[in-house]
Amino acid sequence: MLCHDFGSSVRLQKRSLRILHDVYRSSEDWESRISAALRLLLGVKDSDQGIAMMARELLEGVWLEDTVEAATARRDETKDTLATVKATVQQYSNRELAFVHFVRQATSESLQGFLILQNCQYLIAAAFEFLIDDNDQIVMLRCLSLFAEANASLFVREQLDILESMVCEFREKPFMNAITLFRLIIQRTQRAERSLLLRVQKSLRKSVFKVRASDIDE
Repeated sequence: MLCHDFGSSVRLQKRSLRILHDVYRSSEDWESRISAALRLLLGVKDSDQGIAMMARELLEGVWLEDTVEAATARRDETKDTLATVKATVQQYSNRELAFVHFVRQATSESLQGFLILQNCQYLIAAAFEFLIDDNDQIVMLRCLSLFAEANASLFVREQLDILESMVCEFREKPFMNAITLFRLIIQRTQRAERSLLLRVQKSLRKSVFKVRASDIDE
């Protein structure tokens, strides 16, 4: 019921967003938390600016605030946040667009700008750490690509080294996702030295005959 569209009733929509925020914070039921996070995420692009701003601030509270402090003491909580982000945004383009919009606004317009930037960077760093043992690297890499589309400056030079190793190893499933993320970062920042680009270029030349025809352009 809380995820229902209350039409033109701004008051009811704002009330439902507050309750969904509380549900996410307090519920131990995975599906309920995903549903709450999804409604908050889609609310970020609501046509009513008041609703959109409230949804963004509430989502910042559950996904981006206190990440560093919480992760220092509770590693599992950071992993849980990443799992929730993955489950919320994957597979649907409207969710991905909303997530890019959310991160872009949160890192440029939030009243807690520096803290949000710091926490986004920590979440990305944790994602790279968990990426090594993640059974679904494709989804994690896709989520990281959404961060890069929103604000590539969140990534650091060392993370390009990790992507380089994934490209050079040519593990078929995550290969194209690693390339996409690498491209998004280097196109939007100046983080890659010429030597790194040359190494990746050399690896790609060796691997180009292994990829599908539909992936050649990427």
